This record gives sequence, structure tokens and C-alpha cells, in this order.
Amino acid sequence: MEEKEKIRGETVLPEWLTTPQAIRAPQAAGARGRGRRPLLERTLHEAVRFLDDALFNEAVSARNGFLQKVDARIKIAVTLVLIVALSFRRSPLEMLPFAVFALLLAVLSRVPIGVFLKRLLPPVLMTCAIAIPASLNLVVKGQKVFTILNTGGWHGLPPEVYLTRQGLLSAIGLVIRVLASLELVFLVSFTTRPARLVKGLGSMLPGFLRTLAGISYRYIFFLVRRLEEFILAQKARTAGGISGAQARAWTGSRAASLLLLSLELKDDLKMAMEARGMSYGLRDTEGKLRPRAADLVFIALSAGVLLI
Repeated sequence: MEEKEKIRGETVLPEWLTTPQAIRAPQAAGARGRGRRPLLERTLHEAVRFLDDALFNEAVSARNGFLQKVDARIKIAVTLVLIVALSFRRSPLEMLPFAVFALLLAVLSRVPIGVFLKRLLPPVLMTCAIAIPASLNLVVKGQKVFTILNTGGWHGLPPEVYLTRQGLLSAIGLVIRVLASLELVFLVSFTTRPARLVKGLGSMLPGFLRTLAGISYRYIFFLVRRLEEFILAQKARTAGGISGAQARAWTGSRAASLLLLSLELKDDLKMAMEARGMSYGLRDTEGKLRPRAADLVFIALSAGVLLI
């Protein structure tokens, strides 16, 4: 009787929502005590980040900057030439103009420098981790610059472990080469609308691959959105969370569902194209290439960097 009066007088939560184990379940599911987020949350985070990056690229490429005015096909072709030329440079002083040129273009194109450098930081740090050991006399023999460790010949090691001048030049050259190459590639992606970037790349491919690139770009956002809906629906139905094994099994089943959905989309698209009398080679919607003032200035500046 007292329990009935309590229920009538106030809102009573179900027991499974008030127990500490249930409250902690979403954070602990799938993590196994390793301090990591559950698998479904990580997958959802990556899907949202993918869409966020696409929207960010759209916003930056819509700005009134220098590279935004350059034709996508010219940007891609000139960037490829610059990267190939950079790969033949040996001295760090010969590579440095490429990195400075790319940074100057980022400023002229109104690319957010903070985001630009943040994207560059992880691969550059990884390159440094690879290049630093190569600067030691254990790898590259040469003139001593700085002694790091006196080993005394322990276990057959050299008496001294030190940085060599030749190794440092090689390491610095590798870092600058990677930095400049990434700057140029990121600039193209930041300052070109994704749709135009795909079309620009497709213009250099044969008809079938051009069709594949265009269709893949159009439908990848649809599939990512469906994945997001799958995860949100699963989280709404399992307020207490699911275990790591269940999460992995559910993820595998959703991956199979997305694969089947993509195959259905492929068949529907094929029938729609055939019903309209379309061939499997998409038309070149970019039109004939007519260089404008911004295109010629970009080509001239890039040629100047090549001649330095």
C-alpha cells in the first residue's frame, strides 16, 4: 500500500536506470577497462568527423582567395609537377622554397593557418621520429656535430653515439620534403570544392574510372549518413549499453547491410542510366580548359619556384 502511494505521489525511475552498474555501462561497454570509448561511439565520432571535414573544405573553398580562382585541373597538374620536381632536390636549401611557397599560397588563399598547421603536425612528427635515428653515427657515418651518449664500447657499440653533419642534412631534407609535399596536397583539397576536385581528377582518367570516381563521391555521403542513423538507432534501443562482443557482432552486421545497400544502389543507378540512354562514360562537365588571369599567375609563380 505504501509503495502504491509512493508511485502515485512522485515519478519513480525504473531500477535498471538507477543502479550504478547501469549508469556506468555506456562508458564501460566494449572498453574492457582500457579507458577507451565504446566501439559504436568511436565509429559515430569518425562518421561525424568525416562529414565535418567535408563541410569545412566546402566553406574554405568558397572563400575569395587566390587559389580558389584557379582552375582545378591546373591546380592538380601544377601540384603534381611541383611534387615530382621536389623529389629530385637533394639539398634542404633547394627544398625550402617549395615549403615557403606553399605557406605563402595558404595565406593568399585565406586558409585558416591554425587548422592548416594542425593537419600537417601529425605526419611531420612521424617523419621526424623516422628521420632522427638516421642522423646518428650508428646509421650514417660522418662529421661529428654533437655527442649524445658515451657508451665506452658497450656490447660492441661505438665509443660515442653522436649526431653527424651528413645525417642531420639528410634528416632535415626528408622533413622539409614531406612538409612541402603535404602543404601542396592539402592546399589543393582545401581550396577546391570536393565536387570540382573529383571532376578535375576524373578529367585525367579514362571514362570508366571517371564514372566510378564521380559516383563514389556522390554516394559516399549517403552511406555515411545511413551508418550514422544505424548507430543512433542502436544507441536509442540500448540505453544500458552493449558488451564489446555484441558491439563487434552488431558492427559486422551493419557493415554487411551497408554493402548490400551499396549493391542495390549500384543496380538502381545502372537501370536508371540505361533507361535514359546514358553510356557508362560521364561527359566532361568542366568544359574546355581556358586559362584565366589567376591560372597564368599561379603557373608563373610555380615556374619561378622550379627555377630557384
